[in-house]
Amino acid sequence: MPIRPAALAAACAFALLGAGPAAAVSLTPLPQSVTEHEGVLPVAGRFVVTWTGCREPMLDRAAERFQRDLARLTGVETFAAGGPALEITCAAADPGALTLEAREAYRLQISPRGVALQADGPVGVLRGLATLRQLLETGPDGSASLPLVAIDDAPRFPWRGVMIDTARHFMSVETIKRQIDAMEQVKLNVLHLHLSDNEAFRVESRRYPRLHEVAGHGQFYTQGQIRELVAYAADRGVRVAPEFDVPGHARAMTLAYPQLASNPAGAPAAGLQVLNPASDETYRFVERLFDEMAGLFPDAYFHIGGDEVPDDAW
Repeated sequence: MPIRPAALAAACAFALLGAGPAAAVSLTPLPQSVTEHEGVLPVAGRFVVTWTGCREPMLDRAAERFQRDLARLTGVETFAAGGPALEITCAAADPGALTLEAREAYRLQISPRGVALQADGPVGVLRGLATLRQLLETGPDGSASLPLVAIDDAPRFPWRGVMIDTARHFMSVETIKRQIDAMEQVKLNVLHLHLSDNEAFRVESRRYPRLHEVAGHGQFYTQGQIRELVAYAADRGVRVAPEFDVPGHARAMTLAYPQLASNPAGAPAAGLQVLNPASDETYRFVERLFDEMAGLFPDAYFHIGGDEVPDDAW
């Protein structure tokens, strides 16, 4: 009997998440430690939030986003005031935020008196709010509550990524923002944007404008839109790591600038997909292009592809 794709995905997810301790609460990913207690905390309105320790505009926006999500999840457009207490303690500002050293650990305590969230740094606050959002339970009568639990959590992996290939399948800015929202809710922290390939080049280049004018095929991101996406992701604790593929998978680049191709005449055809390593112009092009693109993406990591080059291309 064939395995249905959905069943296979569920089995894989169960295998991955099942490595942690068993718990009745449904969370993705499963925290390192979950202790459950009898009872629930009713959520009848917006949380009354108090802050201790580091606080910055990003955290205020995260708290408001969390409140809006609760209103959406409960089906109440205007979530009334007077909900339970939410005490947020942020130990210290984090100079390593949005790096592999980000302080993402947090402790969450839900009791009949309210919710206490303690985090090692600002990004830890985001991760704790993501867990709290997942814990919300709604009833058929429109009621909402949180289970009484104590959670101690930190990520197992510092790089938890999603790759989106916009070269082969262009996505609007709003669609990518929706993906970033989903990443925040399950604590993924790296968006790998694949922005060039044989099919297209998707970012405005002011140094080499034919890249987006010719090889963008009418669908590309302006530099302003890229900065907007990077800032949007950072506000949600998500880094953006760009990829511009060289020396193979470069047909879009050679479509815009044929003189860079390994074999501009196209015989063999594979030469059109590969940059010419014997030309000084190739190195000047790559250096100037990457210098321009790196200015749009502040992350420490910049992916340059480096994958298959057909044997007959060189």
